Parts: sequence; structure tokens; C-alpha cells
Amino acid sequence: MIMRLIVKVKKILQNKITVKPVGIFPEDTGFMKRLKNKEIEIKEYEKDIKKDDLLILDESKTQEIIFKNLKKKKGIHFSPKRGKFYACIENEYMKILIDPLKSGRIDYLFHKENNFEWFFDDYIFFKGKVSHCGITQGIKGEEFYEKKMNFNTNKNKFVAKRKDRKFIFEKIISLEGKKINVYFKISAIKDIEINPFFDLKVFCGNEKLFYEIYVYRGNKITLPNPYYPFSRWHHNFNFGKVNCFLISKEKNKMKIIPGKKDLLNSSVVHAIDYILFRFRYKKLKLNKNKKREYKMEILL
Repeated sequence: MIMRLIVKVKKILQNKITVKPVGIFPEDTGFMKRLKNKEIEIKEYEKDIKKDDLLILDESKTQEIIFKNLKKKKGIHFSPKRGKFYACIENEYMKILIDPLKSGRIDYLFHKENNFEWFFDDYIFFKGKVSHCGITQGIKGEEFYEKKMNFNTNKNKFVAKRKDRKFIFEKIISLEGKKINVYFKISAIKDIEINPFFDLKVFCGNEKLFYEIYVYRGNKITLPNPYYPFSRWHHNFNFGKVNCFLISKEKNKMKIIPGKKDLLNSSVVHAIDYILFRFRYKKLKLNKNKKREYKMEILL
């Protein structure tokens, strides 16, 4: 996402100028309301600039200003491509970007050993279609639960919490070597009915992607290797309960293991540029003061 900051020149000194942001493109980034009252110093500038001139800063200078002026916590990463900030956790094997504005959604999973990114999401990949690859979750029906959360991170762990009207939602993502643990917990404040699920979307692009399914009885199912462009826009496979999915793309492998407790079924959807793995859990009534935890493990 290309962002350009529009600023007004307030002061001109010998080796720098002071400017005040007056606009930003695109307008829906949400950064302008946090920058509009700040005075920012710029050292490199054109010599014929006058006071009150309007300047359109280039993309790299815009990103530098946004990151410098808005970074608040340790473990925060600015993504120029998406034009937003992420919580970042990493170890020697992988780096993960997590969106705390969407209940800890994982948008980026980079395997350092193979220099490979699993959730690459090109906003203009196919006629403007956005695939939104990554890992997220829902609590009721088909709706995603993606809301702003208070969070903390250390080097390899993300912890977030949000209190809603009827429940408290907690999200925990941690790294252990080549394994990623993804949890969400629901604690009932009042009696509620939940129908939770995990979603994991993997970007296909123009490369073949193979996957195998290991079901509860130990049987293995190998499915077609979908790749862009598919002959169909959408095709759904429902496999009931599974032990794991094994995905292979070139020399890269990912093993997805759903939590077994209350697991109802596992399905796979082929779309135009991604494959979606959904793990749905049993619908249940959660009484006041009761808690339920759901987990997914990912091995690289």
C-alpha cells in the first residue's frame, strides 16, 4: 500500500525544516488523526522551499515519519506493504506479524531457514481481489471475531485480552522452536452460546501446493495440487475430524494440528489464489463464569 504524507512548511532553518502534516494518501489508513497536531523536523529538503508551502513527501520518508512518531511499544513492526503496524514475535526459525486490531490475527509467517513467506497477500494480485491470507478465528456462526485488543509481547510470545458484554476473549500466540501455538479462550460473563472455529488461509499464487490429510483412523488422503489459475473459483471438501494437514510448497512444509477437544469437523476450500483450512468446534452453551479454550499447533 503506497502512502504519501502531505505536509505544510512551518519553519525553515539552516539545515532543516519543520513541517505539520495536513493530509495523507490513502485517507483510510487511520494514521492522520494521530499525526495532524505534530510538528516534524526534516533534514533533507529542496532549497527553494518557502514557508507555508505544501509538500508531498515520498513513500520512504512517509514511512519513516509514521514509524518514528507512532511507535509506542517494544515488539512493534511497521509493514510498508499493508501500511499498518503489527505486533512482532520471532525466534531463530521464524518471524510472525500479528494484528492486535483484529483480535490477534496472524497476517505474516516468515520461515527464516528457507527464506519463505506462507501468508503472502498481494492486494492487487488478481483484478484487485484481496485474499487476506493468515490465521484468524470466529466465535459464532460464520462471522470472524476480529476486534481491537489490549496486548503485550516479548520476544516469542503475544498475549491479548478484550472484555465484551457477555464474555472475555483472550488470545495467546507463542513460539517453541519450529512450532507455533495459537490459543483463544472464552470466559463467560453471562450465559452465552458459542460456535467457534479457526481459519487458516495459505496463499497459492502461481506455484503448485500439495497437501495431505491424516484422519483419525490413521488413513492418509492426498488431494489434487491446486495452483493459480484454478479451473474453478470455489470448491469445498469436508473431511470430518482430522489429526492434521500436511502442506508442501516447493521445499517448504507446514503441518497444521487442530486441538482435538470438541472438534466437530475440518474442511478445505479452494479459491482463486488461496486454500482455506477451517476447523469448526461443537456448538455449546457456556454458562456464566465458565471458560473454554481452543488451540491450534503449526509445525514448520
